[in-house]
Parts: sequence; C-alpha cells; structure tokens
Amino acid sequence: MRKKIMSTAITGGLFLTVTLTWGTTWMAMKIALISFPPIFATGLRFLLAAPALALLAKATKVPLLFPQGNAHFSSR
Repeated sequence: MRKKIMSTAITGGLFLTVTLTWGTTWMAMKIALISFPPIFATGLRFLLAAPALALLAKATKVPLLFPQGNAHFSSR
C-alpha cells in the first residue's frame, strides 16, 4: 500500500512540475510579447536558459557535446 501511495505522490509531483513549467512559460510569453519585441524576448530566453542548461549538465555529469568519436554520423 505504501508503495502505491509513493508512486502516486511521485506522479502527482511530476505532473505539477510540468504544469507549472508550461503555465509560467505561457504567462511569460504573453507578458513578453506586450512588453518587448519578439527577437529580444527570444534572445533573453536563450541568455537565461544557456547557463541553466550548462549548470544542470555539469551537476549531472552529462556532456553537452557529442562524446569523442561520435561527433559524425556513420555511413553504415
């Protein structure tokens, strides 16, 4: 029974995370389109997201670049 409750709590937490992420993104886009030109809003998103992605990759030890030897598609 406890395992089912834990599974339900994890599922609910993940759903809440996705909902908040998508919801706040929608709200930010609506505000940004009123306040800034679209190109500025897009640039600002990348400016904020790039360091966050780099920190997340470093924290999880996942490389941002292709591993050595896998940078090119093989011709198989």
